[in-house]
Amino acid sequence: MMNETDNFVDRETISALRKAAERGVRITDLVSIVKEKCGDDSNALTVTWHFMNAFNLSLSEVREISGAKCLGNDLYSDDEI
Repeated sequence: MMNETDNFVDRETISALRKAAERGVRITDLVSIVKEKCGDDSNALTVTWHFMNAFNLSLSEVREISGAKCLGNDLYSDDEI
């Protein structure tokens, strides 16, 4: 059964992120995976959303990831979303 989240995330990307994380890749490599799978025009919100869904993280937890600034620009706050 699909839920609303399924409309906004790519399951192949989620799987690739999880496998890469298990191998211990860098955050910048995880960001690159999203950009490769979702297109070069992927923005910080796209990457953040995939991180949240791939790793069951809240927005605040994604913001605290070491190296999260590599998402392309400042991450969005709860209020901005």
